[in-house]
Amino acid sequence: MLSICSSVGGPERSALRWPWPDFSSRIFPEHRLLEREIAFNTTPVLESAQRPAPAAIKPVPPSPAHGRLQALLAIAGGFALLAFNHYSVVHQHLYYTKAVFGGPMIIMCGIFGLFEPRIMSRHLPIGKTYPKSVLLLMLLAIVIGGIGGFQLNAWYHG
Repeated sequence: MLSICSSVGGPERSALRWPWPDFSSRIFPEHRLLEREIAFNTTPVLESAQRPAPAAIKPVPPSPAHGRLQALLAIAGGFALLAFNHYSVVHQHLYYTKAVFGGPMIIMCGIFGLFEPRIMSRHLPIGKTYPKSVLLLMLLAIVIGGIGGFQLNAWYHG
């Protein structure tokens, strides 16, 4: 004696309603493990079983050649940013302050990255293991680039 019922006023769904209560979850414990596997998409494991700890993965530092390539791309990108800003100032009369200050900073980080390639991977998780001198070189490059951006800003405002 099965009946199909649908809810009124809610999402349409049909379910089989059995005329007797379901005692299988109390009788068969494997049924609970199967429900758990289906619900959490995991393999059924007894609670007493211990899982081994995952092996620690040590980050591998990138090669210096890759860092120098990124430094060259940063230098080219900084010059492209300054060239775009200069074009927009001359032809469209639009001035981008962030480009004037950001361009020299990016160029200086790239120049410093040619000599210390670890600067280019400082933002990665492996960068936390680098010495403090890498961070200080990056901050020095940003300060020098900011001074250059200040000079360009003064030149544009004449």
